[in-house]
Amino acid sequence: MEFAYITDPGHGWLLVTVDQARDVGLEPDAFTTFSYRQGDVLALEEDMDMGVFIQAYRAKHQGEPLIRAKHLDQDAWIRAWRSNY
Repeated sequence: MEFAYITDPGHGWLLVTVDQARDVGLEPDAFTTFSYRQGDVLALEEDMDMGVFIQAYRAKHQGEPLIRAKHLDQDAWIRAWRSNY
């Protein structure tokens, strides 16, 4: 699986779907309110939730996820999504 890692000048998020989180044994409520959600897509904040997902991915798939980074020079659109609560 390939995941997008979006960063802006202040923060970063790993984008995963709810199904991808569930595939590694995590429900959306396993993540903090510092992450965001838009429909079925979770934007996992880089300080904690991204690491929780990557650890679960490694345990389930016995390997590293493929992560493609994209940096934005302005605030990411993710900041307009609702908090994961």
